[in-house]
Amino acid sequence: PSNNNFVCSCEFVSFFTHDVDHFITIRDNRHNYVCDTPFTLRGDAVDSVRLSVFECYLIPAVLVLCSLIIIVLGLIVVICYKFHIIWYL
Repeated sequence: PSNNNFVCSCEFVSFFTHDVDHFITIRDNRHNYVCDTPFTLRGDAVDSVRLSVFECYLIPAVLVLCSLIIIVLGLIVVICYKFHIIWYL
């Protein structure tokens, strides 16, 4: 087990996987750096962690998803009204 346990937040994982080589030299194996939290990532090597858009940008992702649903529902209502589809249901 490694003593290099980290909080695997979106910012830290992005920094470690993309930017860390620009700033420091890692002398030991990159796989020795493991996540301690969140619980679902505990024990995973930091450089192998891939966080989804919903994990990193939950509020903007939900806002975009809800906006798209509202737009699609609005278009359906407009099309139904324009073509009088409501009378055929």
